[in-house]
Amino acid sequence: MSLRAGVSVGRLILGVIVTAVTLGATRPREAAVLVVTVGEVTTGSFIADAQVRLPSIGRSERTKWNGEAIFTGITDKRVRIQVRAIGYAPGDFETLVTGDTTAVHFELEKVSAALDTVRVRASRGERQLQEFEVRRQAGLGRFIVDSVIAAEHAKGLQQLLVSHVPGLKVAGRGVRGMEPPLGGKGMLRDGCKVLVYLDGFKLTEIDPRYDAFDLESIDITNLAGVEAYNQPNAPVQ
Repeated sequence: MSLRAGVSVGRLILGVIVTAVTLGATRPREAAVLVVTVGEVTTGSFIADAQVRLPSIGRSERTKWNGEAIFTGITDKRVRIQVRAIGYAPGDFETLVTGDTTAVHFELEKVSAALDTVRVRASRGERQLQEFEVRRQAGLGRFIVDSVIAAEHAKGLQQLLVSHVPGLKVAGRGVRGMEPPLGGKGMLRDGCKVLVYLDGFKLTEIDPRYDAFDLESIDITNLAGVEAYNQPNAPVQ
């Protein structure tokens, strides 16, 4: 699937907690704890389920309800932190890890909402699934794999999307974004329209009551995977 937005640079606030140490003989560096919190720049509210990556050491965590992701056993003195959250500009920062605990606070800017895009893959062709897997490994969107679809198919496609993609809600026989566009054409009280593609072809069946694409006509048991993106990260159709 795809959620779209503009590109801006997330603003950062760095907080460092340094514990006291006593002078003495030099000892090997002990493992430290890195605490990363993620919030919204305008309101200061925490952002849950944001992806926090430490690419230099190959570790990744999701923020909890309080916007916090904790990494233990950090032995590197300097680490790069990358933060991604749907609907927000990404954050990227390099920091020193000092003392027992280092705390870094990211404040991300919301990006201008535009038409959302949903891509649904129904073909189980080898090439398409390979492309799906490459995009999933890149981690730029939200992905629902076939094992999850098989386990939760009884929900129906609408509920499957809403439960796995933050920011979507059921609208008639389709889904819409929870928040309306910030301005301009396409201003709707019920949130942003979601574009839906099935094996690369844009769906055109509309539920006129909600201006949403009809998802109930798709047999969920035939799906091999689902992808969701913000507009800047959406693959070229």
